[in-house]
Amino acid sequence: YAGYFITQIGFLMASPTLRNFCIYAVAFFFQLLRIYEEERVLGEDEEYCRFAQKVRYRLLPGVF
Repeated sequence: YAGYFITQIGFLMASPTLRNFCIYAVAFFFQLLRIYEEERVLGEDEEYCRFAQKVRYRLLPGVF
């Protein structure tokens, strides 16, 4: 997911228009929904839960 965000931010910085910003904001919102949904589904697996306790941040270390 970090790769998606970095690429999209790079594109936005290269082509900073309101339209591109709005598209990126929508894409960012749906990516966050996807992350939360995957975490919910994966959270049903005991092994993944142990992994998730060790790796607290999913996208940006120290933040999210």
